[in-house]
Formats: sequence, C-alpha cells, structure tokens
Amino acid sequence: MAINTYLDLVLGVDEVEKDEEGICGFTVTVFSSPAGEGQPQPREVPADLRRYLGRLERRRLDVDSIVGLGEALADLLLPEAVRSLFVQSLDGLDGGQGLRLRLRLAPGLAGIPWEYMYVQRTGGEKDATGFLALDPRVSIVRQEVLPVPADLDRTPRPRRMLVALASPEQEGYDALDLARERAYIQQALEDVPAVELEFVEPATVQGVGDTLLHGADIFHFAGHGVFQQTGLGASLGSTVGEGNLVFVGEDQKPALIPADQIAVNLRGHGVQLVVLGACQTGRRDEENVWSGVVAALMEAQIPAAVAMQYQVWDEAAIAFSRSFYQALAAGLPLDQAVSAGRVAVFNLCHPLQEDERRGRYWRDWGVPVLYLRAGGDFVLPAIADAGLRETVAAGPRAVVEHRFDEIGPKGKYVGIEAGAIRGGRIESYLKVGRMSGTVTQVQAGEVTGGDISVTGEAGVVDGEWTGVRLDSLGGPPAPPEPGPVSPLAAAGSRCPACGEPVEPGARFCPSCGAEMPAGPRFCHQCGAEVPAGARYCPQCGAELA
Repeated sequence: MAINTYLDLVLGVDEVEKDEEGICGFTVTVFSSPAGEGQPQPREVPADLRRYLGRLERRRLDVDSIVGLGEALADLLLPEAVRSLFVQSLDGLDGGQGLRLRLRLAPGLAGIPWEYMYVQRTGGEKDATGFLALDPRVSIVRQEVLPVPADLDRTPRPRRMLVALASPEQEGYDALDLARERAYIQQALEDVPAVELEFVEPATVQGVGDTLLHGADIFHFAGHGVFQQTGLGASLGSTVGEGNLVFVGEDQKPALIPADQIAVNLRGHGVQLVVLGACQTGRRDEENVWSGVVAALMEAQIPAAVAMQYQVWDEAAIAFSRSFYQALAAGLPLDQAVSAGRVAVFNLCHPLQEDERRGRYWRDWGVPVLYLRAGGDFVLPAIADAGLRETVAAGPRAVVEHRFDEIGPKGKYVGIEAGAIRGGRIESYLKVGRMSGTVTQVQAGEVTGGDISVTGEAGVVDGEWTGVRLDSLGGPPAPPEPGPVSPLAAAGSRCPACGEPVEPGARFCPSCGAEMPAGPRFCHQCGAEVPAGARYCPQCGAELA
C-alpha cells in the first residue's frame, strides 16, 4: 500500500540527567500528535543499556536479543502515557496515511538507535512485525532544531543526482563492490528518464566540487565513513570525536574529510537530499552536536539526509539503495522510500534462509537513520506525469488464476516462475478439485522486494503443494568460509584507541579508523605467521596480498 502522507507525532526528549556512569535519565514530551499533546514523562535509563548497544553495534546480538533491546528502547521513549497517544494516532489513520515519529533529541541521546524500537500489540509469539521501523505506516525521523530555514522544492521536474564512489586502496579498509552499487542505482532508475545520473569515480573532494558547479538535487556517497574519537566526554563513558567520509586522495590513498568540510562543499548547490551509504556517517559524539556528518549537513540548510549509524554490510547497502531510489523517483514520501529500503535489507539478511551466515547481518535493516528538517512530507518527484509516477510507484503486477478439476499423479503445475522479484505485486490463485501431483504456485530464484500473495483451494490433496518456493531471499552468494586459523591469529588484536577487535595485519581499525601499530603479519588463508617481505606463505604456499 502506498502511503501518500504522514501525520506528525512530535516527541521532545531533553532534560538529560547524568551521573558518574553517564546518562541516567531524561524526560519525554509529546508536543503534538493526531491524538493530542502530553505532559513531560520522566524516564530512567537502564544501567546495562550501554552494554547491549555495544553488542548490537558489533553484531553480537541474536534476533531474540534484538527484540528484547527493542522493547527496552520503546519502554524508554514510549512510556504508558506517550504510548497511548501513539496507539490512538496509529489506529486513527485513514487508508494511505502514515505516522511520523519526529524525534527532537538532546545531543547526548542522539547516539541511541531508536530505529530498533519494538512494540507488540497482539498476543502470541514475538516476531519481526513488532519492529516499528519495519512497518511502512510508521516513520522514525530525527529532527535538528535550528534557526536556519530548510527550503524544499517539491515541484515535479527532472532531477540531477550526483553519485560519488570511493574505495581507496589501502589495508584496513574493506574493498567495496562499488561497480555493483553503481549498476543497481542505474537499474533502479533506468525506467525513470527524468533522473540524470552523474558518477564521480574515484571520488576526490576536488572532483566532487567541480561536478557540483552544475548543481544537484541528490548527493549520494558510497564508500567508507569513520568516527574518530578525540577524547572523553564530560561524563564517564561518553566520548567526543568527529565524523569523516573517506574520499580518495590524489595518490589513491584514503583522504579523511571531516563533517564541516563536507557541508561547506555541498552548501549552496541546490542539494535537497544527501544519502550517505557509508558506515558510521549517522553517528556523532555526546558533547558536540555538530560533530556528526549529518548534523553538519543540517546546519548547512540541506532539508534531508539518510545516513548509517553503524557499520553496514556492502550488499545490504546496495539492496537499500536499489529499493530506496525507485520509490523516491516515483514521488513517494521520503519516509516510505526509507521503509522500502529497510524491507529490502530485511529480506536480504533474513536469518531463516538456507545460508545462515547471512543472518549475522540481519540487524543492518535498522542501521539507516533519516534526518528531516523540512515540514510536512518530503517528496522529490522526478516524473512530471502523475499517471507514470503511479505506475512506477506500484511496480509491475502479475496475476495468475487457474481452476482445474484434477491434477493427476504425474501432473506438475507452476503458476508463476521468475528469476528475480525486485518489486511490484505477484498474485496467484489456484483451485483444484483433487490434487495428487506437484504444485508450486510461485517459484523464484531471488526476492529482494515487492509483495507476493498466494491463495489455494483443493477438495483433496494427496501430492506435494508448495505456495512459494524460493532459492533465497535475495543477494549474491555469501563469501566462502575462511580456512583454518592458527591460535595466534585467532586471538587477533584490539585497537589501542577504542578497544574493538581488529583483524590480524590490518593497518587501520575498522571501528574508529585509528592507525594500528606495526606488528607481525599473518597468512589470510591458513593464519600462519609470515616473515617480513615474504611473497608466499611458508605454511600453505598461498600467495600473499
């Protein structure tokens, strides 16, 4: 169902209290909602919340644990009085309406991943339907309160999109499949001629600046982002630092560009939306409200931004972009475009797939953060014709309806067969008097988006009946399992700056970007220690990178 407009429920979260351990309390106030306003509600932060958030960031929580964390976050932000207004507002929506939770957060609370809030409204077993951010009717938005305007051009007209691709050649930074992301962005917009795409690769600051001289409506960065810690905050456990995007330098090495420099380069060029498909670009420290990349963009009067608050799997970022841009170009609200991207990541990394390793990236659907300063719905339609916008928004639709008196023992029926389902709606209806053969109503190799509806009726079933048969829920094959690792290599090392685990031989910490001290090298294949200058591993003979 397309959401045409979102109603605002504005939450003010402030009056932060701290002790020697950090933030211990705050108040929540409903400033406005479709169901009315509320009085300030005091909240007490659980002592173990920081520990659970650290485990979430490092992908060390299973699905049940993330549900539990989501319930704790919802209890904090949506206490009884606030939740009553939320439920009344949600239940009062008309068809085609959604509810936008617009969060005005005190700086110390911006680092909490509220996008994982979980509210179960029915009995029975807890499942993913309770996550608010996975419900397209609910949008979770961060709003910075600033004394500067954020003008939005909602006129349906051709749009220009600038895509900066940066994957510097240096140890410590994972290689990114930017060619695939580029292809998926092109694929998502190939039927939208009103969007002019321009790519800058490899993305240098000067190259992006030169291209921006012609203006742009959307700026998309695909690459790495790092949050560099510069010290401790005012309370125990808090940190201060600055967000950076990792561009490519003239020597093809990493060039860390701080938040304010990025904002200065984008300001004044007509940019309406910034999408940062980079790790940790949505993060900021607890003391300086303008340290994060996105916060700096808001100060530069850019109306909206989407960024990542944690590290995100490369394939998840690609899946998000593909669904996100197709919805946005069709003129759907930005809130629903973000929702479409989340669902694509959720499908890609579902833990019940045959390949369980992909499930470790399941939490990535909650990594995107939406910042929105413009009032009302943010729509950026590139297609002027309303009928064509509706067609693109709905996606393709396939309907198959069959009725048979009997499917015999040797009979085989496949209603719809597709290599990949990336959007639209698939509907299959089958009615059989007696079935003793093999029935598959929908068979697909890959599903990364869209809706599938299957209905079947039979008088007698003696054979095999499958509603939907999938090879996978989307995405490329997972990487091969690594070879055996020696005890020394398995122990690895930890970053001296942030204390997070670092792969043996890495030059930079993947969590905070700090340069690692020189140490012994290890074979990527078997984990054996390798002498300095060796080209091949003395243990297994593998060629060394």
